[in-house]
Amino acid sequence: MVKLSDSLIKKIKELGESENNKNQNEAFEIMLKKITPYNFPMELLPTVINFLKSDDLLLQQYGGKYTKIVTLMKDGVEKDEKYFTQKLVEANAIQPLSDRICAATSANILVPCLETFCNIAFYARETSLKSVLPNIIKCLNSQNEEVSYSAAMVITNVCAVVENISLLNEVNGFQALIKMLESKSRRLRREAMDAIFTTISHGLQFFQLAFKNDAVKVIHLFKKISDDLFDSQKRKVSLTSKKARKAYKSKVEDEKEMKKIIANFVEKLSSFGVEEIDILINAGFVDFILKQLKIGAISDEIKIKMVKSIRNIFQYKISFIPTLINEDIIPLIFNLLEIKSNELILLGLYAINDLIRLHENKSIKQKFIECNAKNKIECFLQHENDEIKQISLLIFEFADDGIPVRNDGSQRVAEESPAIYHEADEELYGNVQGDTVPTAEMDEILNEDNQLNLRHSSTVHECDLKLEPGNEGFDEETEEEQQAEIKQEPGYPDYEDIEEFPEVKIEPETIQLNEEERLIDASNVETDDHGNHGSELEREVKQESVA
Repeated sequence: MVKLSDSLIKKIKELGESENNKNQNEAFEIMLKKITPYNFPMELLPTVINFLKSDDLLLQQYGGKYTKIVTLMKDGVEKDEKYFTQKLVEANAIQPLSDRICAATSANILVPCLETFCNIAFYARETSLKSVLPNIIKCLNSQNEEVSYSAAMVITNVCAVVENISLLNEVNGFQALIKMLESKSRRLRREAMDAIFTTISHGLQFFQLAFKNDAVKVIHLFKKISDDLFDSQKRKVSLTSKKARKAYKSKVEDEKEMKKIIANFVEKLSSFGVEEIDILINAGFVDFILKQLKIGAISDEIKIKMVKSIRNIFQYKISFIPTLINEDIIPLIFNLLEIKSNELILLGLYAINDLIRLHENKSIKQKFIECNAKNKIECFLQHENDEIKQISLLIFEFADDGIPVRNDGSQRVAEESPAIYHEADEELYGNVQGDTVPTAEMDEILNEDNQLNLRHSSTVHECDLKLEPGNEGFDEETEEEQQAEIKQEPGYPDYEDIEEFPEVKIEPETIQLNEEERLIDASNVETDDHGNHGSELEREVKQESVA
């Protein structure tokens, strides 16, 4: 890997920052020959921004790609992605990027520009994107899935900042997200769900602001998606090719992510109060919660969210407790106590405690007898966790005599635990383990490729180019060697040497270049199942013009 000499950088700057298209194209060709995502010099940032302002579609495309590279650069500890992204913002790149999004019709220009904004929203959250949001929402409604998906990732990161919620509301961003929930594309639905949950994670007032007239519709759409997810688990899968195996792996990962989002969505909404709980009940989410508690292969993380949701219902909708008792909620919770997770055990014990405290009814005592509650609780009386031990003792005494108060008249059951009973703000996503996979063969398939590019487990995520840290270890090349190499190989370089540059799907019918002899043929460009572009730049130049 070669580090550019100062004189070559100076030459590129002079050519690239001129107003002459021929000079800009010469600078561009030198950059393609000599620069990779690993050795981009920040001195050329003004040149790249000038490419964005060009009338040449090819320069616009690579202007977007190079700005995206800048947002992912690292150079030591202090100069990380946030540092370089801030430098991009300070170089006034926002407006030309926004102009390209507004004017472009081709995905190969729109996608890298949107991905740059995604990383700006991730690494430079204090940067106002107010002027850009209308153009991003326009892309959200695009008929091109790559463009819509990239725009949705930007919106998810924008939603992570409280101050942006009202701005999104003003430009009808949430209406576009609701529409995306009905998309036929699984990854578009997932991204819309992610953005919506990110919004409501800020609290009730933001849920009401964003979805004041569409709360019922949003909740019912989430329920429909959840039904489709669990119906798909029952279908048989035929994997007769490598492509089918890859598609199945992507499907499983997407569905894991969507299940986590739904679990967090239900737990968060149920913490808002009676009105939201009523909508959840009417949408059929109680059945969904009970099913998750029954399925043994569902991860502990999702079960924890479901128990928290049940406790929220106990707290805000006491009149619904008899219905839950009739649905065998007590045996379900006692069965959870057999899982080797202290957090889940403690949550289950407090849920039982809530029932005793809030619903003094003989039906509880009868259910305790039917599920052998006394024996199940007894094993926790000597538990190493003092909190588990304490709450178990109180429940054991109730199971013994059915009286929720001690002989001295004091309250037998424990108060709510602040450490357990809380909203889900502190953790939005985690690692899901143990989700149902149809057969042992599927387990082998899922473990086959450990290089799968998974999404970040957070409400915000970055568009990754798989860049290595810093510019360390570059081999110096003399100025004479650099100039000689350029002279010896005129025209376009062999792009196979630049393995890490991202590919972008190109729609040939939308590309019209200024020079008739240049045509980008990207018919063989592929993207992975998560919409991330590959790591090798393939660019074929044909001596023909675009009609």
